[in-house]
Amino acid sequence: EVFLQAKVYEFLKQKIPDILIVANKKEAKEVFDVAKYLEIEAIMLPDFRASFGDDLRSFKEELEELLVALDRYYLKNTLLISPYWTLLNYLPSPKYFKNFLLQFGDKIVLDEFKKRLLFWGYEFVDIVQSRGEVSIRGDIIDIYLRDSKPIRISLFDNEIESIRYFDETTQKSFKDELESIRITPALFGLDEKEYEKLSSKILKVDNDAFIKDIPSLGFWYLEDRINLLLNKSAYFVNDIKKEIDLAYEYGLNFIPKDSFSLLTIKEAKEYKDVEVLNINSLIKSRANKKIKIIAKNETAIRRSQIESFNKLEFIYKDIVLNIEGNNELIISLNKREKNRRFKKSKILLDELKVGDYVVHENHGIAIFSGIEPVTVLGATRDFLVLKYQGDDRLLVPVENIDLIDRYVASSGVIPVLDRLGSGSFVRLKKRVKERLFEIANEIVKIAAKRELARGEICNIKNEQILLFQKVQLEVFHSFWIVHE
Repeated sequence: EVFLQAKVYEFLKQKIPDILIVANKKEAKEVFDVAKYLEIEAIMLPDFRASFGDDLRSFKEELEELLVALDRYYLKNTLLISPYWTLLNYLPSPKYFKNFLLQFGDKIVLDEFKKRLLFWGYEFVDIVQSRGEVSIRGDIIDIYLRDSKPIRISLFDNEIESIRYFDETTQKSFKDELESIRITPALFGLDEKEYEKLSSKILKVDNDAFIKDIPSLGFWYLEDRINLLLNKSAYFVNDIKKEIDLAYEYGLNFIPKDSFSLLTIKEAKEYKDVEVLNINSLIKSRANKKIKIIAKNETAIRRSQIESFNKLEFIYKDIVLNIEGNNELIISLNKREKNRRFKKSKILLDELKVGDYVVHENHGIAIFSGIEPVTVLGATRDFLVLKYQGDDRLLVPVENIDLIDRYVASSGVIPVLDRLGSGSFVRLKKRVKERLFEIANEIVKIAAKRELARGEICNIKNEQILLFQKVQLEVFHSFWIVHE
């Protein structure tokens, strides 16, 4: 594990650069937490791993996250923390991050409003469910901005009567009204001429994207893209020049390589990173130092294992920082959240046949009965139909096929279908999990015994061993003489 918070802490206390460059998202979050503790305003770019020409429909969430972060950065121009791969690419310039304000009582020219949203990358749908979608139904306008909850604007004729957030799942508006809302692009703030020019340019490129349009390829062919490192004070947090060299061996259309001819921040002198294994032992052993405990709130402190609060200073922040200096110890009760990993489906939709036995991650064994279009709140979607005991049916959206695996059993064995809502499959998973833990525990015990076991010590002065060594030496000398 790479420890870097101590060196970043010392560095930022002396100097605040324009950009700090790290290896990945995990390191970016650690650096961000240090800046937040020191009350230095910072913006963190995502680890955007797309390469030039990639179809960005596959990177929709990452692209949204990048555009939101860039928008905030261009607005405030604060300390920027970024994984190196994101900075390899030329990025959209500030000109593409336009916005406009809508307020209570404003008049909307609907045709112009629709055009602007179209040029800004919004997708027109019947029911708004995802970021970047817009729906206009009579005097109701629903917009799902890329950086906020979805917005519902009610009109009286062409005048804004109310602005509210709404729940995209239930489609119900919240009670509280907003005085105004700032509308930002779903993708890029283009005017009509720029939109037509970019669309035409994309259609002519040699690319195997399924659909050649701005959402899939526009990012790569914007007219004004910039090298974010140009004329900036930037530092590597750790030495990652080998990784950058490797990236340039395979990458296309990256910024000039000499943009990464940067200094790496020095190792910490006064502070060091600490690993908190036993918080009470650590506190007792550092009783002569000023001890600061970081927690999300007072409740987290009360629920902690800290035995005595005497002489402790508490800081309420949602960060993780564990470092020690000559005169102080800073440790966190907060834990680093693990990234959720979305598994890819082990089966393809085309491989499923009606009548196949499948296993749902939460509901157990069922029979696949086909695909059925279902209309919900005006939007029609395809669902996988799973049949359980008692002819119960479960509808699973096709995009959630990763929740389903093919049932595998010995030849000739007919599986028993689970019953929806009975909890039998949940109990089975619990028993299997407990058994796996038991097996793992046994393996650990066996490994520990092997580690602690002492082997038998051979007596090297044994007469037979000495005789063998003597004979071996004589044979060697005989061979050497013959060879000579």
